[in-house]
Amino acid sequence: MLVTILWAAFLLLIGALAGTFAFVGVCCLIPILRFGWAANASAPATVIGEKVDKNEEGEVDYYPLVEFSVGGKRYQIQGPYGTKGHPVPRVGSATEVHFREDDPQRAELQRFQGAWFALLIVLIAGGMIAGVLRELARLFP
Repeated sequence: MLVTILWAAFLLLIGALAGTFAFVGVCCLIPILRFGWAANASAPATVIGEKVDKNEEGEVDYYPLVEFSVGGKRYQIQGPYGTKGHPVPRVGSATEVHFREDDPQRAELQRFQGAWFALLIVLIAGGMIAGVLRELARLFP
C-alpha cells in the first residue's frame, strides 16, 4: 500500500511538472498564433546585413537584418532567431516579411515563427499528462 501511495505521489509530481510545461507552451503559442492570423500583408525584403552577438562562452550568434518597403516607406527588422557559428543568409538575398497592414514596423520573417517549438512542448506535456492519468486510473480503479 505504501509503495502505491508513493508511486501515486510521484505520478502527481510528474503530472504537475507536465502541466506547468503545457501552460508555458500554451502561453508561448497564443501570441505566435495571434500574430500569424493577424498578419494580413506581406512584402518582399532583402537581407542587408547581420547583427553579431557573442555570449560569455565565446559562441557567436548571427541575426539577419532585413529591409523592406511599404507605401514608399522603408522599414528594417532583425530576425528573432540567430544561427550559431555561421552567418545568416547572404547580404542581398531575397526573403519575405509578414505584417499587419496597419502596423508594418512589427513585421516578422515568418507568420507562425516559433509555433512548432511551442506546439511540440504542448504535445509532449499533453502526452505526459495523459500517461499519468492513465496510470493513476489503473492504480485507483
